[in-house]
Amino acid sequence: MAVLTKEQIIELEDRPIELVPVPEWGDDAQVAMRGMSAFDRNKLEGLCMGDGGESDKYALMTYVLVFSLCDEAGVRTWADDEAPLLLDKCGAAFHTLAMKAIDINGMAGAQQLEVVKNSDAVLSGDFSSDSASS
Repeated sequence: MAVLTKEQIIELEDRPIELVPVPEWGDDAQVAMRGMSAFDRNKLEGLCMGDGGESDKYALMTYVLVFSLCDEAGVRTWADDEAPLLLDKCGAAFHTLAMKAIDINGMAGAQQLEVVKNSDAVLSGDFSSDSASS
C-alpha cells in the first residue's frame, strides 16, 4: 500500500455531496448535504459541550445539520448563528435530515444513540443555557 503525500491528501475529494429528498417540503423537494469538514466537526464538539464535559443534547442535532447542509457546489448554506431557524421547520423533516447528516458524518454508535434518545427535546427548541445560542 502506497503512502499518500501531502499533496495527494489535499487534492482528495473526500466529502461527496449527497442530494436528500424532503417529501415534507414538496414532492420534488430536496437538499444538498455533505460530510462536515474537520474544522466544523471540531467546532461542533465545542458548541455542544456543556460545562460538565457532557454533550449538549439540545444543540447537537441542529448543529450537525447546519454544518452539513450545502449548495450544489458543496458550500455551506447555513451560518452557525442561524441554527435556531431550523427549529421552526417541520419536526419530521428536521429529524429525517438530522439523522441523515449524522449518518453522512459517520457519527454512529453511542453518540448517535444519544442524539436519537434526546431528539424530542431537540425538536422542542429548548436549547440549554450551555449552548452556543446563549
